[in-house]
Amino acid sequence: MSDLERQLEELELIRCSVMPGEVLTFVDNPDQWLALLDRFSEERALPSQREVPPLPLSFEIRLEDHDIRIVLELPADYPGVTKLPRVSVKGTTIGRAEQDHWTDLIHDCLKEVTDNEQPTYTLAALNLFPLLHEDADARSRISEPSATSGSTSDDSPGSPDLIYHALFTSHHLVSPTKRRNMQAWTASLNISGFAKVGHPGIIYAYGGKDSVEDFVGRVRAMQWLALRLRFIEPLDDDVQDDPGSPRRWGELQKVGEVVDEMRRLGRAKYVTEMGIGSASGGE
Repeated sequence: MSDLERQLEELELIRCSVMPGEVLTFVDNPDQWLALLDRFSEERALPSQREVPPLPLSFEIRLEDHDIRIVLELPADYPGVTKLPRVSVKGTTIGRAEQDHWTDLIHDCLKEVTDNEQPTYTLAALNLFPLLHEDADARSRISEPSATSGSTSDDSPGSPDLIYHALFTSHHLVSPTKRRNMQAWTASLNISGFAKVGHPGIIYAYGGKDSVEDFVGRVRAMQWLALRLRFIEPLDDDVQDDPGSPRRWGELQKVGEVVDEMRRLGRAKYVTEMGIGSASGGE
């Protein structure tokens, strides 16, 4: 199989994985590359040498209405000789610190996919798109005014006891260092919850509003691969926790155990409605 054929196969996989709101476009000669990819997808036909647009092949991924875009360049000898794509991040509003942050994230992502049989597909579909969604979510939260701004209700005597909860998912959770950090943070912040280790990774925490927000910030600062914050919000009144109850943190091994634990807390809907586990608690 030629390098070009393998490149087209990965591009086809990426295109098929694109979700609503996600965008994949070719950087140079977009019409030619799109026609070539369409023909390959339908007929499995490779172009003649003169039909191939100038190499290297470059494409970008981004989200609609989001400034950050990630450009991936496939060297002409990828993946036969050069094993990884070249990746860069662009944006009209991106600053130096943010550029450095993205450089570190991409460096970690590239290390993760080095030995993968389809590194560009895995990088784009399973790592970079989730990171773009996470960045867009973070910018949205920063730009939106607080729902309680201008209100005095948060100054009421009962507000410090308001219980919040947060749920993260990730491609995996294996690192002993990250697991020890979370254990220490939950103890110091007096919050409860669990981490489901292995593949996939799931993190659920609940406790006082300020403590949960602090915990979420610390977890996100670890630059976790493909980490997604599914929600951080107040607990419904019917499942509010007793603020005075002892706090505890544990680790789970199976998705079914996650559902069982959430059911025990009366909160199974928060995971089953997202497709995590099943109503029966099975794996």
